[in-house]
This record gives sequence, C-alpha cells and structure tokens, in this order.
Amino acid sequence: MLNTDAFPKEILQEISQTFPSLKMMPSESSVEVRGSYKMIEKLHDFLQKKLGGAATPSVHDEVDGEEDGGECLNLQTALYEYFTAIYREEVTTIENRFNVKVTEVRRSKDATYIKLKPLGPNSSVEKAKKIFINKVQAVTKDWSQKEAPMSAMKASLEDTKQYMKEHHKTLVIVDGGRIILQGPERELTLAVQALQTKESRPPPPRRVITISSKDKKSEVLVDARHMDILKKLKSREIEELQQKYRVRMDEESKDRNVSVTFTTVNGAPDLGAHACHSFTSLLQSTIMNLQRKTINGTLGIGEEALAEFSSRLWKGGVEVILEHEKGSVTLIAPPILLDFAEEKLREIFQIQSAASGGDTDEAMDTTNLPDRKTSAEEEKCPICLDQIRNKKALKKCKHEFCTDCLQKWVKPVCPVCSVPYGVVIGNQPAGTMTTTTSSMSLPGYPGCGSIAIDYNIPDGIQQKDHPNPGKRFRGTCRSAYLPNNAEGREVLELLKKAFDQKLIFTVGDSRTTSATDCVTWNDIHHKTNTSGGSAM
Repeated sequence: MLNTDAFPKEILQEISQTFPSLKMMPSESSVEVRGSYKMIEKLHDFLQKKLGGAATPSVHDEVDGEEDGGECLNLQTALYEYFTAIYREEVTTIENRFNVKVTEVRRSKDATYIKLKPLGPNSSVEKAKKIFINKVQAVTKDWSQKEAPMSAMKASLEDTKQYMKEHHKTLVIVDGGRIILQGPERELTLAVQALQTKESRPPPPRRVITISSKDKKSEVLVDARHMDILKKLKSREIEELQQKYRVRMDEESKDRNVSVTFTTVNGAPDLGAHACHSFTSLLQSTIMNLQRKTINGTLGIGEEALAEFSSRLWKGGVEVILEHEKGSVTLIAPPILLDFAEEKLREIFQIQSAASGGDTDEAMDTTNLPDRKTSAEEEKCPICLDQIRNKKALKKCKHEFCTDCLQKWVKPVCPVCSVPYGVVIGNQPAGTMTTTTSSMSLPGYPGCGSIAIDYNIPDGIQQKDHPNPGKRFRGTCRSAYLPNNAEGREVLELLKKAFDQKLIFTVGDSRTTSATDCVTWNDIHHKTNTSGGSAM
C-alpha cells in the first residue's frame, strides 16, 4: 500500500510508466500495488532512491555492521517466512549436508538477517550459502500473492494450510477477515480455485490391508555354484531384499545345492513368500544374463596382482568375478562388462589377443535354475504378454520377443534384463553437475587429495516417462567424493557421461525416507561421505 499523502502524483505516474506489469488500485487515501515479488522488490528500491535512501540489499548482499556481518544474508521478511515454512525440509537438508545451522540474527518488518553458522571442523559455509541463495533465487522468480475473503474457504484452516503446502507450495496467512495466499504465481490461480471447493480437505485415511503368505512357498533350492556367484555379484540387492520384506535369509547345504529359506523377523507381517519370489527373480535375471570367458596366456600373473586388479574393477562399478587357474583366468559377468574387463586385463598385464582361438567364450550353465514359468508362459512375449509371433531373439542375452513388439520398444535395452543394445538415455530431470578439488584425502587413498561432485536437481513437473506425468516432483542437492588420482578421474569422466545421458537420477519413491514423487539415485552408487560407511 502506498500512502498518497507521502507520494505526489508525479511519482505515482512515474511508477506506472516504469513498472507497467504492476497493477495499481487507487482508493481515497492510498494506492494498492499488486504484482510479482521481484517487481515489488524493484519498486521498493526505486522509491527508496526517490526519497533519498539507500536500496535494501537483496539475498545476494552481505550486511555490514551486523553481528558477524560478513556472514549475514538479507531477505525480505515475507519471503523469509514463506521460504522457511514451505521449504523447511530443503533447509534441513542443506544444514545436514554441509554441517551448518541457519540462524536468524535480526528481523524487522521489512527485512530479516540470517547467518549460516558452522557446527564443526567439516562445515562448508560457503557451499551451503551458495546452495541456499540459489534455492531462494529459484523461488523468487515467480513468487507472488493473492487475496481471498475468509468466506471463500470451505475446509478448516488447518486442513487448508496443509493441502496448500503439499499440493501448491502455497502459504496461507489469515489477516483479519481475509486470506492471503503466497506462492508460485502459476500455482496461485489453482490454489484459489481449490480454496473454494472441498479439494482443500485432506484425503481420507488409507485402509489397513492385511497381507497373508499362507500356503505360499518361502523356500527355494539353488545350485551351489549359482548361489556363490549371486552372493558375490548381488550382495547389496540381497541385503536390500531382506530389509524390504523384514526377513532373514538362511542357507543349508544339500549335496550340490543350497536350500534358501526366508523367515520373518521382529514380529513383522509374514512376507517370506514374497521375498522368496523376488529372490528367485533376482537369481534368474542374474544367472541368465552371465557369460564366462577364459583368457589363456596368463601364467605370469600372481594371485595378489589379480586380486588388486579385481578390486579396482569393483571400485569402478565393474562387477566381474575373476577365477585364477594355472595359465588362465576365467571372467564371469554380463556381456558388456565382460568385454570391458577383458580389454583392461589384456591392457594392464600385456596379454595379446589369441589368434589361434585358444580363448573360450560360453554362456553360463542355467540348467539348475529354479522353475518360475510354465512352458506355455515361456512362449509369451514379455512386451505384449501374448503368444510370440515372428520370433526374434536378441544377440547378447538371447531373450525372445515378437519382431513387431521389439521394433516398437523405445528403449535401447532388453525389456527383460536391461542389457544395452545402443546408447541408453534415462529420464533424469534437468539439473547441474559441478566438481571441485581438495587437498583432503579419502580413506584408503592417502596423499592424492579428493574430488567433490555437487549435483543440483531443482523441483519440477514430471514428464511422460516419469511415474506421474503432470504432477510436481521434489528436487534434490547431493554431494559425492572420489580420490583425485588416475582411477578417480577416470570414474569422474564416466559419471559425467552418465549424467549427460540422464542416468544418475530418476523420479520415484525414496527407499530411505519413503517420500513419493521425488528425485532419487538411479542405482549408480556414489560415496556420499568423506569418512565412514552408511552409519555416518
């Protein structure tokens, strides 16, 4: 509101000409100005200059003369209250990630001064400040407000506040007999419409569904050799499976087989049969996709050298089993990893390619895999789920489909086992990947410094290849670390390639927080802490 006694008509006319996007609504003694937050901020600076004052600093500016002045940031108070209410989880994420605390130094009606205080020797105030400012700037691009009378609200105030926060990123403020809605301009129109309907009520509570595994099998007999390979290649997936279904996996040797049993723990619902089914699927998809290759001419390679080579492969995400026999090395892995591991093995140990065909390349023996499908189901196309017509088998994995279905399949990977047959492009939302180097060493890599990777994926709208097209998703800020040596730099280039191909992140449900419609890791594992394991 502008008091017409304080501002002559000439200034009001100049405002109208300088800021044509602002709506000016005059009354008897004042003029109400409406518009985006960004334009209102510009108007505020304009008027202060006209009245001989200094412009109020924005979030970019640091404040001199305040407590620890060089560390303080200045935000408009209304924006600060909105940001901390709607983006509380993002603020907490920044605090935890960089080991800082966002504290309020001083507040007035117009401005709030905040400081990011370090909480320990591993705090990163500058990085936290950069991420915080970028987030605030992204919010202020289209931040605005609308008013509505109290009579327009059909649900209770608390239900309305919760609904607007979750569905429209909108803050509800009650001022006398009116309601003020603050949030993204594109959401405010929808928020006003929802305010006047019963949509602002929360959804009814979900029914409790009882899951029963009665009369379903929670035990499977596995070839001992297959079990050994599975545990080496998929130990993390097996651990996640036990956590997901809250079961314990027990093994008992039976001749050349292993009896695998899943037992419920901690009084959880009995999901042993579901765990058994998932385990069988994991076993089949893993073993059926493996090949063995024996490389001859490796007589001079010692056990220690080969173990170190294997360790380097696994640290780089190339999960290959190496078996050393006298004069030969056998590699077991999916075809694409097998070729890469063979190339590196020959390069490092200077093994020439066998011109005489002495090397052997064969598929894994899958004759003792547990049955999962009937013979009739085996003839069904995995894409259309109908009988296969004009059968076509993929060269690497040998899975079979209808020729027409395979031609219409949009992804350059096998629909069953995801073996790539071209350049794979994921559904990662737009974002940035930046890197910095540090003299700090990572555990196990002394004296070479480290590389820090910062990923920033802002909030957005889900696209057609996401779980809920048209619905909003919550972005993320993540950090990861690599040793700054030849191996680490090589992995960094691979990660950059994966980021460019939109493979690092995806939109879905978080395994750790159970949050829905958010950006999550896409199974390319990163080291996200400079010390310790998952507990730290």
